[in-house]
Amino acid sequence: MTGLSTGDGSSPKADVDPFYYDYETVRKGGLIFAGLAFIVGLLIILSKWAKLQGNPRARQGD
Repeated sequence: MTGLSTGDGSSPKADVDPFYYDYETVRKGGLIFAGLAFIVGLLIILSKWAKLQGNPRARQGD
């Protein structure tokens, strides 16, 4: 019976906050997403730049 009560006499369900956010996990997920988006953006820019370097007619405008 002692495992069901807390030290201050309140029930264990009263301590559970339904709006608890794990900010560390959210922060890590956001940083991973931002890093991947940055790398994908660089790859897109570099692939277009490399394509222009290989095709001399694309730079002439005609």
